[in-house]
Amino acid sequence: MNLLRKINRTQNLMLAGLLLLAGAAQAQLTTGTLEKKFNQFRINNLQEKMYLHVDRNFYLAGDILWCKAYVVDATLHQPLDLSKVAYVEVLDENNNAVLQAKLELDKGKGNGSIAIPSSIKSGNYKLRGYTNWMKNAGPDYFFEKIITIVNTQKNRENTVTNVAKKTTAPEIALFPEGGYLVEGISSVVACKVTAAGGKGEGFKGTIVDENNRTVATFQAFMFGMGRFTFKPEAGHTYKAQIETVSGTYTKELPQVFSKGYVMSLNADNRINVTVQSNVDEGRNVYLLVHTRQSLKATLQAVITNGRAVFSIDPSKIGEGVSQFTLFNGDGKALCERLYFTHPTQKLSIGVSGNLPSYNTRSKIDFELRPSSKNSSAQHTDMSVAVYRADELQGLEDQDIQSVLWLSSDLKGRIESPAFYFNGSSAAKEAMENLVLTQGWRRFKWDDVMMERNAASFVAEHSGHIVTGKVINSQTGKAMPNIEAYLSVPGRNANFRVGLSDAQGRLRFDVQHMRGSSEVIVQTDPLADTLSRIELNSPFAEQFSSSTIPPFYLSAANENLLREQSIGVQVQSAYAGTQLKTFVANMDTTSLLFSPNGIYMLDDYTRFTTMEEVLREYVGLMDVQNRGGNFRFLMLEDYDIPMADLRMTNFYQTNPLVLVDGVPVFNMNKLIAFDPLKMRKLEAYNKRYFMGESSYPGILNWTSYKGDFAGFELEPRALVLDYEGPQLEREFYSPVHDGSEKDERLPDFRTLLYWSHSVPADAKGERRVNFYTSDKKGDYVVVVQALGDGGDCGSTMFKFEVK
Repeated sequence: MNLLRKINRTQNLMLAGLLLLAGAAQAQLTTGTLEKKFNQFRINNLQEKMYLHVDRNFYLAGDILWCKAYVVDATLHQPLDLSKVAYVEVLDENNNAVLQAKLELDKGKGNGSIAIPSSIKSGNYKLRGYTNWMKNAGPDYFFEKIITIVNTQKNRENTVTNVAKKTTAPEIALFPEGGYLVEGISSVVACKVTAAGGKGEGFKGTIVDENNRTVATFQAFMFGMGRFTFKPEAGHTYKAQIETVSGTYTKELPQVFSKGYVMSLNADNRINVTVQSNVDEGRNVYLLVHTRQSLKATLQAVITNGRAVFSIDPSKIGEGVSQFTLFNGDGKALCERLYFTHPTQKLSIGVSGNLPSYNTRSKIDFELRPSSKNSSAQHTDMSVAVYRADELQGLEDQDIQSVLWLSSDLKGRIESPAFYFNGSSAAKEAMENLVLTQGWRRFKWDDVMMERNAASFVAEHSGHIVTGKVINSQTGKAMPNIEAYLSVPGRNANFRVGLSDAQGRLRFDVQHMRGSSEVIVQTDPLADTLSRIELNSPFAEQFSSSTIPPFYLSAANENLLREQSIGVQVQSAYAGTQLKTFVANMDTTSLLFSPNGIYMLDDYTRFTTMEEVLREYVGLMDVQNRGGNFRFLMLEDYDIPMADLRMTNFYQTNPLVLVDGVPVFNMNKLIAFDPLKMRKLEAYNKRYFMGESSYPGILNWTSYKGDFAGFELEPRALVLDYEGPQLEREFYSPVHDGSEKDERLPDFRTLLYWSHSVPADAKGERRVNFYTSDKKGDYVVVVQALGDGGDCGSTMFKFEVK
């Protein structure tokens, strides 16, 4: 018997070993499996990009910041109708959000405004924009822009200063091409030196060994970036000595490995990727190339004499940033390199009718003509800003092209991104340094190879999503399977139901919420007495690594600053009402089908008790009183004559009862309420499904003011003010044609015009017209445009007001 057991055990071990060998054989990578895994990941992880066109980059407290959101598919740059809400934040140097807004999106387009409050501190701020779905890619994928805000009414001693900026050590970073340094193999190493203000700093560098022997020298080319070739040898240690205008600094080199892989890329007539390795001789390696998740090539080569070479036709690579990733036969990513192909597809914008100069209070009228090969002119989306350019208000250093084609695919803030698109040899050389120093991985390759869905945040594809958590008020633990109700009271009330999951998490899809509202969240007190609900902030809690430059404002601009401050105050005094005009709100009815009965109670004899109203007017239900406890039974949606009705034709549980969108759980409370405070009753005798919940009909009450008319809320209800996607503010621009009664009022505007959309008229023309103000000076017109085919472009021109 023991011998038999031993034989069986040996056979089992042999079988297990064979299975492991078979599994290992199956795990060996092929180009086909690599392509399949990548494409499956791409399908499951669609990505968005955002560009925010902001009217200016310098603001005073009291100004209004205007913005237009362009949200596109990250691969094709075409408008993407995935998310319905965009989030915009203004962050200080500590990543504290000082201003926040939610913008409604429609087919990838949205616009909004943020009033700069009088309480804000003067300083430089980071403006960022993103969607809930974009949180999955991380904060380095958000749109970011530096803006300056000055509050002339607060902390004046910090507003205008001649104090020199403090000198601090710059940040020095070294980046081996492909990711690693390996003993005995030459590598290209890029260097970036960033000053305290976030801008690149010029430098000269030397690589020395432990004996202080120089083995390489290099220097910055542009924007504090340069590169050199270096071959680390076994038994030596190395460091970089960097000399800048602020001093000389020492930086240790990245770790040098005794074994590994080194990747290098050279582009001329063909793109050649050379892989050198002192391990895995004779084994396969694989190169995957994609441009913004669009697969371009999957190649296989064998390490022979320590080297493998891949050659690719440049025309096969997509335009913009492409990613070259090297894998071994086990599917492990070994090296990675980015490469930039200058885009040839561009949307051009012609301008006609503009003049070089105008008088004050003169009409300006010009036409815009977009054109491109891949987009129709009729469906091109355009936004326009016209502002005075002076010592405070500089010109833009980024546009929609530089953001979509470059900034959104690289980590960190890029200095002067528009420079890289001027077509010069200097721009090409600087671009090579840029992709070597700010290249990054958009997603983790482990997620790709294991075919994991990397999404943690859902797309708000139907409207804003309010999230929260149900917690046991006594133990603090999450409570699963608790039904919760979110109400937004009003004349057109909003009502949603959510069921907590295994971790107690709640989600409410609030499709029609607009502007600031009071929100009430609660559970049914008759079914749950222990829960506490907490709502989450929908804004991102992670931040990019980019820094905000120190705030500095020269005393030489004090008079200009005073002039602009007076202008803001004058506009607020004389045009305050126009600046606070919003587009009328849309209907926000939350119930999605027509009621079976509508009762405008003023059309009837007004009874003084709810019981009389329900019994006398509403023939779709039965009111029952059992031992002092009322219940309402709605008639099922059958076509049955009234004479033949039986109790079996009624639902046997209470319907959903709402008062201005707030659910009522105790029918006795409703019976005791004053019906004279109610304006309307809508009765639904269909079974109503909302999420995972269903209700045997609905009684929907509306008060005269939509404020639930003093109806007593449950004590444990969570009541708070909540900002939904904002209402659209109208841009005010006075007309100086002599017809306005207030023509004698001053006009101190420096922002002459803003439009988030310039649609084509019946003739296909796009005309922009506005009036100059009383402020003389040089003005700039900035136009950003996105075509339906993914082409983008911008233009800028100047004029003078005399």
